[in-house]
Amino acid sequence: MKTLPIGALLIIVSHGITIREQQPRAYLLHEGCGTQFGEGMGRDMQQLRGFVDVAVRNNLRLVCNPEDFTSNDHAVGFTGFLFGCHSFDSVQGDLASMKELDQAVPAWHDRKINVQLVNPHTPSRTFNWTQPQPGSLYFIPRSAGCDWLQAPDGSRKMNPNTGNLQINSWGEGWKWFRYQYATALALDPSRQQSSCWANIQPGKTRVAVHLRRGDDYWMPDGHAARQYGAEAYIDILKRSLMSEIPGLPPIQEGNLVIHVIAETTFEREPSLKLFQSELPSATVVYRLGDAPTGAATVGEARRFVFVQDLDCLQGADILLLSGSSKFSQIAAVIQKEGGRSVQIASDEAPPLMSMTTDTKPYEHLRKDQLAQPPLGEMMKLVSLGPFAYQQSDLPSMLIAHPLEVLH
Repeated sequence: MKTLPIGALLIIVSHGITIREQQPRAYLLHEGCGTQFGEGMGRDMQQLRGFVDVAVRNNLRLVCNPEDFTSNDHAVGFTGFLFGCHSFDSVQGDLASMKELDQAVPAWHDRKINVQLVNPHTPSRTFNWTQPQPGSLYFIPRSAGCDWLQAPDGSRKMNPNTGNLQINSWGEGWKWFRYQYATALALDPSRQQSSCWANIQPGKTRVAVHLRRGDDYWMPDGHAARQYGAEAYIDILKRSLMSEIPGLPPIQEGNLVIHVIAETTFEREPSLKLFQSELPSATVVYRLGDAPTGAATVGEARRFVFVQDLDCLQGADILLLSGSSKFSQIAAVIQKEGGRSVQIASDEAPPLMSMTTDTKPYEHLRKDQLAQPPLGEMMKLVSLGPFAYQQSDLPSMLIAHPLEVLH
């Protein structure tokens, strides 16, 4: 596996990461949260992002721990390979293996320095240290780094020491996730060959639309309905064609290749056909339904589709994303350099990347409140049609606030 030398330093260039040699760095190891609870990849990444943020800010070298990537839910299984963490001793990109750690910090089990995240829900979060020392190992124990702990009866309980890490913003950590994903993808020819963009013609604009089950909500009569159907995403694209949305690149309908990704069917979601009828000059490809049959196990089949979908989202020039899907959040973070994304804000929780510590749903906030700090520090809301657009703290991403909930 391709690895970086001990002492390699991350240098942030624009929104990307390049590598140069430097003096030995300090290391950061997060004790895995285990596999006893069913969680998906999105939740795994949300638990990690606060620590990765501090690691990037302090030039720490993360140690690969496969238990950080269990994805025990959604029948997907281990996903560490997507970020260069294949096993304790097999890594790619800016990750340290256990072998490297043993060499750089001999007897680290006895020398490790336990740390805990301070003010974890704010962009200025830090560890409880003064200054990291090169050649040291900083260790985040499970009690200080996992949302959930196991109760005496075997059930899970919220960890009082972490205070629900999932509402953290990505801070500077998104740069590491984006770099690691791109590095692992570049070193995997099979994934490149099976990419949904493998045969795209030059000059085409790659658009990926992600509607996951997380964008559903329950109606009073007990059936599930989609919070925002195809019409909402089509409106965003049409306004982009007219260059109305700030921050999105100019596009032409005839140059669009649109991949619509959703765990549903035309029978359950007939509005998906509107992408073709409302954008007749564009090329529309549908990636619908559950995993294909034929793999050795259902889990392998689902993971195959999962990885293909994620690679498709990563390679898009423009991403349109569901509001309440953690999978969508990951797609925005790992999107290729130069890409732009728009996520529709969910009415169930604060928008992704918000710099607020308030956990109230945004339907309870008025427009004038949204314009106040800390949200007002990012960008004034720009109202267009059914949405008001606002820059998130991820440079490549806009949040689309539904106007009907901003009263």
